[in-house]
Amino acid sequence: MKLTITIMALLLLVSSSYAADSILAAIPEGQIEFGCGCNYHLSDKSPYNFILQADFSFRKPMAFIDNKLIELERIMVEDIPKKPKIGDTFTQHYRYNNIDIEFKNTISFVCPLGDESCEVLRFDSILKTTYKGKTATTLALGECGC
Repeated sequence: MKLTITIMALLLLVSSSYAADSILAAIPEGQIEFGCGCNYHLSDKSPYNFILQADFSFRKPMAFIDNKLIELERIMVEDIPKKPKIGDTFTQHYRYNNIDIEFKNTISFVCPLGDESCEVLRFDSILKTTYKGKTATTLALGECGC
């Protein structure tokens, strides 16, 4: 775990001059679809600061770019493992016009066995955006649930 955090911190230090969150803006609260599904946000301090939301299969990923809610093109999207365990990984790569958006995810929380009231899966993510030849990397948090 310490190695993962150290690597993530190093990636942040080598990112270029623009921030990933300047490309992916928070989805306005009035345009968030609440209910079952998946989302990413940049800070655990603001749980509704979503930068991407989708259904469980990530078939229709939505992000707020250029002051509008748009559907991202799926380039390569790995499924979440069927029986996820902490430490499992999966990658998602999307595109909108000339912006590449990639999430490298590591599962950080699964519901305890037998806990029927728990319906959430959480993952730590490294978000990499590439725009006009510049790449930025930042940390994001993801979750799927009801």
